[in-house]
Amino acid sequence: MNILTFVKHNLVKLLIQSLFIIILIISIFSIEFTIDILHNDGKSVNYVGIIRGGTQLLIKQELSNNPNEELIEELDGIINQLKTHDKNNHFAIHEDKRLQELLSAIEIKWIELKEEIYNCRSGAEPLKLYNLSDEYYELSNNMVFETQAYVETKVEKLSHMRSRLFINYIFG
Repeated sequence: MNILTFVKHNLVKLLIQSLFIIILIISIFSIEFTIDILHNDGKSVNYVGIIRGGTQLLIKQELSNNPNEELIEELDGIINQLKTHDKNNHFAIHEDKRLQELLSAIEIKWIELKEEIYNCRSGAEPLKLYNLSDEYYELSNNMVFETQAYVETKVEKLSHMRSRLFINYIFG
């Protein structure tokens, strides 16, 4: 084997190793980025669950003549935060049209629900509030399940990416 063949062989080997290192670095950054997204997606599921449970607590309190304006403000804030898409608020809802539609429906129903809360505080019959809360619960419950399913799909994709990275590392 002459020196030129030896150099070519080592150069090809070095290029292949460099390529695998670059792929590994890109994969690590991709996984870190995805983990950050999944963290926010977990917050999405949690916030939607808070909307569902918090609203039921609020209605229970209102029907027991125990107004809770602080909880109304908290739920308003969570809904607004879920709607807001900026560098501090990136939720699964911003990526999926179905989740956006559900959030819009929840927001509309929430406005109706708040209006009826204030009507009940002014003496209106509570049956309409009770029925609206059932409708709201169904919407928010659907959103919890839809958000969870969306996030689980992303987790599965990350798991497959991790497996491919491992295989590339072992056989590369």
